[in-house]
Amino acid sequence: MHRYFRRELIEKRNARMADRVVQLIQQFPDESFFFAFGAGHFLGNRSVLDYLQEGGYQVGKVAPDAKIK
Repeated sequence: MHRYFRRELIEKRNARMADRVVQLIQQFPDESFFFAFGAGHFLGNRSVLDYLQEGGYQVGKVAPDAKIK
């Protein structure tokens, strides 16, 4: 993918999505959240996970057979 389009279509959107996740977590600190993103937002540099980890958040995968409480 051309660098310009990757930055505009993926990286900037990833940053906005990560910002929204942080806003929700901060706005509702006593709530639990489950966020799901398309696979393209986990690939390469500047993924949603990268932005959240840079912000000090721990992120991880949930196994298909995991029991979520």
